[in-house]
Amino acid sequence: MNLLVVQVLLLQSNNISIITTELQSIRNMTELDLSQNRFTQVSSMGLSSLVHLVTLYIEENHIEELEDFGLRNLSSLEELYINHNHISSIGPKAFAGLTSLLR
Repeated sequence: MNLLVVQVLLLQSNNISIITTELQSIRNMTELDLSQNRFTQVSSMGLSSLVHLVTLYIEENHIEELEDFGLRNLSSLEELYINHNHISSIGPKAFAGLTSLLR
């Protein structure tokens, strides 16, 4: 497996609804913009391997629920932008593991 060194990846304003393993080969990514797409769940974004991610933009999607531990591996995350979704439910452990979250 070839590893990519990408720090910022901008994928906003597409029709993406699921990412499975495509992001796993990218190391040291600090910023990811998945806003204005068609995601309905955070778990469908393939974020688990992005341990160095500092900023995540997922606003203006179709997210309805923040499930427990959906962001658990993002311990470096400082900024989470999730506004303008359809969130009606937030699990009690939805933000578990986000020890660096500031904004």
